[in-house]
Amino acid sequence: MASSGTYTNAFKTGFSLQLRWSTVSQDIANNTSSVKVETWLVNTYSTSSSATKSGSITINGSTGTYSFVVGNGVQNKKLFERTITVGHNQDGTKVVALSTTANIQLTLSGSYVGSVTVTGSPTLDTIPRKSTYSTIPTSATAGTSFSYAIARASSSFTHRVGFVFGTSNQWIDIGSATSGTFTPPLAWLAGIPNSTSGSMTAYVDTYSGGTFVGGTSKTITLSVPASVVPTIGSVTVSRVDGPVPAGWGVYVQNKSSANVTINGAAGAYGSTITKYETTMSTTTKTGQTTNFTLPTSGTVTFTGKVTDSRGRTATKTMNISVEPYTTPAIV
Repeated sequence: MASSGTYTNAFKTGFSLQLRWSTVSQDIANNTSSVKVETWLVNTYSTSSSATKSGSITINGSTGTYSFVVGNGVQNKKLFERTITVGHNQDGTKVVALSTTANIQLTLSGSYVGSVTVTGSPTLDTIPRKSTYSTIPTSATAGTSFSYAIARASSSFTHRVGFVFGTSNQWIDIGSATSGTFTPPLAWLAGIPNSTSGSMTAYVDTYSGGTFVGGTSKTITLSVPASVVPTIGSVTVSRVDGPVPAGWGVYVQNKSSANVTINGAAGAYGSTITKYETTMSTTTKTGQTTNFTLPTSGTVTFTGKVTDSRGRTATKTMNISVEPYTTPAIV
């Protein structure tokens, strides 16, 4: 890469045509360079010509013509100069094709010289382009902050970062800062009601002044924290008296039964309840309301359990007291 240079065609002893080029300026926002090309005739032997000649300069495929006079004597003479704006590649690089032609049309040192051309393909200085994330995690947890850092291609650039998860997004203008933190909101988890993780895209948009330069992105796996589980309002138990007189108001071993209901169960951040279970001792039954016979006396514990669409679970217990009963027998 360079900002100036010279290409020479020594077309005859003591005579050369030079193409001198230079980058006048660069426009970071528009990704362009202003390139100047000069045509010079250098001779260490004397010439004598007052006739008008023609020539051309081509820069990046764009050609301009000129006229000149070779003149008299020994000289280092600029015949013409031309400046145009050249667009760079998307990544800021550019190899520019240059050429200049001078129709000398003179007899020099006993031989005729007609058209002389000089060509060159210099690599221009790369124009800084879009910034990228230099540091950002590949995975994150909703509700937990993470840090990021930006590799800035030019100190004049400013940035806007964005985080997109499904239909949820948040964009932050960070100005000239090159680092920051972000906490994915727990509310975004509503976008993955049936999964414990999903893909979040982190964007960084680069601006030069008010002009958009370009954008890049990274993918982050966003996980549901372990604390996000379904909830149970309560577990209630009601007597089914059977042969036991209702007025007794008690559960009786092998005579009463119990209806167990799981109340007020709810998913978390978009999940839904997909399964209800209740366990008494080693017996588990499925359903929001289940019925159990009572084969033992004393304290009986019922454990209600719900499972949500993410496969996460919650439990709650309820105890009852069961009176003992033994069937009479003749001994």
